[in-house]
Amino acid sequence: MILIITNNEDASTNDVIDWLDFYDADFFRINASDIFNYKNFCIYIDNYDDTKIIINNREINLKEINSIWYRRWGYSFNKEYNDIQISSSLQTEFKDISNYLFRLFKNIPSINVIEDFQLDKLTQLEYAKKAGLLIPDTLVSNKRSNCYDFIDSESSYITKPLKAKIYLQKGNDTYLNYTSQIDKNKLPIEDYFFPCLIQKEITKDIEIRTFILDKKCYSMAIFSQSDNQTKVDFRNYNLEKPNRHVPYKLPDEIEEKLLLFMEYVNLNCGSIDIILSKDSEYYFLEVNPVGQFGMVSIPCNYCIEEKIALKLIEFDKNGK
Repeated sequence: MILIITNNEDASTNDVIDWLDFYDADFFRINASDIFNYKNFCIYIDNYDDTKIIINNREINLKEINSIWYRRWGYSFNKEYNDIQISSSLQTEFKDISNYLFRLFKNIPSINVIEDFQLDKLTQLEYAKKAGLLIPDTLVSNKRSNCYDFIDSESSYITKPLKAKIYLQKGNDTYLNYTSQIDKNKLPIEDYFFPCLIQKEITKDIEIRTFILDKKCYSMAIFSQSDNQTKVDFRNYNLEKPNRHVPYKLPDEIEEKLLLFMEYVNLNCGSIDIILSKDSEYYFLEVNPVGQFGMVSIPCNYCIEEKIALKLIEFDKNGK
C-alpha cells in the first residue's frame, strides 16, 4: 500500500492521486488536519499487542505500507486560537504526535524524508558549495557596520527571508515580503537589529527552476528579466502578463553537481532555484523539498505528476 502524507489544500497531491487512480494503485492519504479536526484518530499502545493506529476510521497496518510520499505537513493553530500561548502549546503537542508517526514510517521506501524538510538556507549553501556549485556571496548579521562593510558601491545586493515569505493579513489587506534590492544608504539606523540575510545580487540572464526526482532533472527557464515586476523575484508574479516559461536543459556538469548536492542533503526529490548569470555562470540559490512542481510540469509537458505516481507504485510493488 502507498501512504501519502500531506495537507488537505495541496493541489499537487490531488494531481498525483489522479494518476494513482488511473493505474488502480492501492493508496491511503493522511492530511495533517486529520489528527485533530473532527476525524477519528487514535494511537493505542499497551504491554501485549502491536501499536495500533487509526486515522479516519481506518486502521493502519504498518506491515502493509511499502511506499510513502512525504508531500507536505503542518498546521497553524493561530487560525483558530487568538491566544499565542495556547497556539504554541497545541503546536508542540501536534509536533510530538507527528514525530512519533514519522518514526514508525522511517524505514519504508519514500519520496522525500520528513526530517529534512527543515533544511535551512545557510546549510544548503554550504552543501551546494561542497558539491562544486557556485553560490552568491552571503552575509547574515545583526550589526549595521558588518552589513555596511559587506556592501560595496559597485555591486547590487538583495535581502530575503532565511526561511519563508511572511504572510500577514490585517483587515482586508494582505502583506507579503519578496526578495528585494537594498541600498547601502538605507540600512536600519540602529547599530543592532534582528539578524538579516544579505546576498550579492547576481546579474541574471534567466532564472531556472529544476525539479529533481529519482536522480533525474526536469528544468524550466523563466524569462523574468523582461518584466520590471519580476526582475528581482519572479514570484512577484505579473498575472496580467506572465513570464515566458520553456523547457531547459542544464549542462551535464551542472546536473551532476545538483545530484551530488541532493545526495549530500539526503533528498531524492525537490525544486531547486538557479540563476544563469549574464556571464553564463550557473548559481545555486536554494532547494525546496516540498516545492510546487506543477509550474514546471505543465508548461514543459514533463508530466511529473505521473512520474511521481509511477515511482510510488514501483516502491509498493518491490516491497510486496
